[in-house]
Amino acid sequence: MTDNSNFALRWEINNATASVNDGSGESEVFNEEGFEWKIGFYRDQLYVGMIDFSLTCNHPGKGEWKCRTNIECKTGFKKYQTQIYFTDEMKVHEVCWIASDERPGCIHNDKLIVEFRVKIISSELPPAPVIDLTKFSSPIQLNNVTLVIGDKKLLVSKDYLAVHSPVFAAMLFGDFAEKEKEEVELKEIIYEEFIDLLQFIYLGSVKITDRIVSHLLKLGDRFQMERVVDLSKKHLESSSNLNVAKKLMLADQYRLTSLKDHCLQSFTSIADLTGKLKSSSEFTHYSDSMTVDICRQIMKLNLQ
Repeated sequence: MTDNSNFALRWEINNATASVNDGSGESEVFNEEGFEWKIGFYRDQLYVGMIDFSLTCNHPGKGEWKCRTNIECKTGFKKYQTQIYFTDEMKVHEVCWIASDERPGCIHNDKLIVEFRVKIISSELPPAPVIDLTKFSSPIQLNNVTLVIGDKKLLVSKDYLAVHSPVFAAMLFGDFAEKEKEEVELKEIIYEEFIDLLQFIYLGSVKITDRIVSHLLKLGDRFQMERVVDLSKKHLESSSNLNVAKKLMLADQYRLTSLKDHCLQSFTSIADLTGKLKSSSEFTHYSDSMTVDICRQIMKLNLQ
């Protein structure tokens, strides 16, 4: 599949001299274009004092996948360009390096900034997991209403939806036109995302993952499903792969105070906070109140 997606991965290494002398390190995971990316460095085994930088690309799905990329790597004053072909069998590639005599020109104020600009030329994703939709396609097990999403239909139980969602309870049993209809249209819904929600609440067979947590949270909020929202929030708090900037954006969007506090308290210094937020695309979408909370956290860190 032709893609041509462009994005940047930026890693600010604080205490760079000590970190480099330790011999290895890796960034947080960046989630971009359906793939998980991670920058790493390690001491070269052949050339004394040389530090090699690698880029890891992974896909959370099961099965074969491919991702052909153009990469531009910048470390301090040095730039490299290369083409890399990532697959499920070859996820890690060495991209660039810094020789020992080049470190002073790359490390400033004991900080090393590594930036990868990635252009995905083409990609092939693993097949989507097979979902058993038979329970939503025939009038069995008390299924008594049809939900219409785009050009697709799902047979579900009014009572079961109403138990999990006050929005569905009002829609299907309250004083709304939908109460008397055999078919109810749901607008501005992505069919595949709604299937994940049904699998989660109806069959109990879906585990919340980094891939589905954002749309489960979106749908849980829309239909006021407290359990879905609460478990999505807990997943976000425990996930080490989703970057903190995206977590803060979701906390801001869905009013998740405990997730917001969890993220803000995770920053160990002002440099850590600004390094992780400044380069993120999510930062520009924060509300005024979230921006104020971030400024307050900076003030707290400044007093430590």
